[in-house]
Amino acid sequence: MKIRNIAAGCALLLAVSPAIAGDASGVDSGEPFSLGADVTLGYDTDYVFRGQNLAEDLLTTTVNLNTISLGDGMDLDLGAWYANTYGAGYTELNLFGGVSVDLGDASLSAGLTFYDPSNGDNIVEPYVGIGTELAGLDVSLGYAYDTDDDSAYIALGAGKSLELSDDITVDVSASLNYADDHYGVDGFNNIDLRIGLPIAVGEATLTPYIAGSIAIDGLDDAGGDDELYGGVSLSLSF
Repeated sequence: MKIRNIAAGCALLLAVSPAIAGDASGVDSGEPFSLGADVTLGYDTDYVFRGQNLAEDLLTTTVNLNTISLGDGMDLDLGAWYANTYGAGYTELNLFGGVSVDLGDASLSAGLTFYDPSNGDNIVEPYVGIGTELAGLDVSLGYAYDTDDDSAYIALGAGKSLELSDDITVDVSASLNYADDHYGVDGFNNIDLRIGLPIAVGEATLTPYIAGSIAIDGLDDAGGDDELYGGVSLSLSF
């Protein structure tokens, strides 16, 4: 993973749905105003967001303009995520954009996420993140501020990718998450664990995954449950 994309991945972890969390691969040609894009279709057995199960049988579509190179180590990332449950009982649209700056040994990112869920008010969240490589791991720290709830959510993440062959990779990631009076939860929120298996299929990538959320501290006190879920996505890069 390119250094500049570690912080971007952290920002997605904080600000966007789990279906695309960590998917900040990007296409970096090194030329100003170069553009890369991903289109991803996905299915998740459960929509677990920040440790809470919001829905089941989620169908998702993601469009990432994932690296608009502005030159001098600076990238602009834009995207949209749309989800609906099977039977359309719940829908959600997320729009997100941010800038990441490559500092060599680390990367900084800042941006904004707009949430439009079908069962609640619109939410705007600014976020900042920093990422680096430490002991062979991609490590990131991110902070998101919910302007509607006047609360914050903080994530400390680590991940590792292992190539099994030219076409198959194992992606392992974990994050420790903290809620600062975030929708009734105050204190350490949960631990997210995820294993994905990206498989190259021609020009596309098929990624089955399994994930878990362990409720701790504030979320556990608020009655939150542990969650085990999984899914699969199909991505095409341009």
